Amino acid sequence: MQTQEDKLEQEIFRDAERRAERALERAKRDAGKLATKAERRVTRARKARMEQAESRAVERERAITSSIDHDVMRQWLVTRETVFEELFATALQASEAGEGIDTEASLRALVLEGMRQLGKEAVTVRVRTKDAGVLEGSVLEELQAEAGVPSVTVLADESLGGGVVLETDAGRRRFDNTYATRLRRMKAELRAKACEHIGLDLADIAPER
Repeated sequence: MQTQEDKLEQEIFRDAERRAERALERAKRDAGKLATKAERRVTRARKARMEQAESRAVERERAITSSIDHDVMRQWLVTRETVFEELFATALQASEAGEGIDTEASLRALVLEGMRQLGKEAVTVRVRTKDAGVLEGSVLEELQAEAGVPSVTVLADESLGGGVVLETDAGRRRFDNTYATRLRRMKAELRAKACEHIGLDLADIAPER
């Protein structure tokens, strides 16, 4: 026959067993929560590292892209300037050769501009030998009268290219109106017009991403 002590002992065992099972379940749940938290921390840490790595990769890509853009820009500017210098050289050659221009009208305009720049003083006009014949007789008289200068002397100067150089008789003032000098003065304006005419922008030659 089971005594009261035996029943109490069994009840204690069953209660202890239940408690142990609950404790085990609770421990499993807690362990699961801890594992989940740990996994989240690992995931966050991994993501952070990946983001850092990605950020570094993005920064590197930007640096590379910037370097490429810089190289493209530099090469484009070098190429553009080379083209412009060739254009200017061709334009100067054509001007000095008299291609497509009225030499007399051109020289008259250059001389008149020079006279007005120097004021109403006697001037000497230097011009290359083959153009000296254009500035004589009635042409010279008309220019002198229009500019209001007291006297004009024309000297042939084989060292000059196309155009003219004017000097006051006293030699104090000088105005270089040769084609080469005019072209240098006009370079900035011509460059801007050339860019507009060509319509070429850096974006047209930028490498595809």
